[in-house]
Amino acid sequence: PVVTNGTLSLNTVGGGWVAGDLVGTMTASNSPVYWEITAGDVTPPYWFYCFRPSDHNLYILTSFDMTNWSAAPTANLTPPSGRSLRDPSTVKHNGTYWLAYTDAVAADEFSAVSDFAVASSSDGITFASVIQLDCSSVTGTGAGARAWNPTWFTDDDGSVHIIVVISSDATNFAHYETHPTNAGFTTWSSFTRITGTSIPNQIDGYIISP
Repeated sequence: PVVTNGTLSLNTVGGGWVAGDLVGTMTASNSPVYWEITAGDVTPPYWFYCFRPSDHNLYILTSFDMTNWSAAPTANLTPPSGRSLRDPSTVKHNGTYWLAYTDAVAADEFSAVSDFAVASSSDGITFASVIQLDCSSVTGTGAGARAWNPTWFTDDDGSVHIIVVISSDATNFAHYETHPTNAGFTTWSSFTRITGTSIPNQIDGYIISP
């Protein structure tokens, strides 16, 4: 780290600086000065979002090389009342971080659920709920309703979509597509089943564009 005209700059990323690190340098008067690195300073290019089954909180790891990972500050997200977080998926679209996740029933994460949750963030750390997306048109509302693992897909034209695993009987599962129809992601398209595969009863799939 070096100081130029009182401004801290980091001339290497080899140390893997992450938010919360304290970085020291020397001023012209030879007095030690410390900065706390924030998300706006040297931001690692790779962020990994996950959850822990023990507490269902959202966690972030960051990396400069996709090999060495460091824990970032615990993300700030409050699931809807009575729900918990599983299967987080994130995308950055038009400068906003968007998070989709299975908002499982907190008391029983594998019980019936006919929606999934979407949240947004300006910094990728503090998220605010946007919508619980109702999937009952395809899951039904019975004991077998399941809406799991909503996963983002960005198409070549820049549009974003979600692929979600759906079941109405908790036994037979299929993938469905939906996408936002406004800039605030508060309205969504109807669900379209993904067909043409030879694999029956599949879960946790995702799409890439080679």
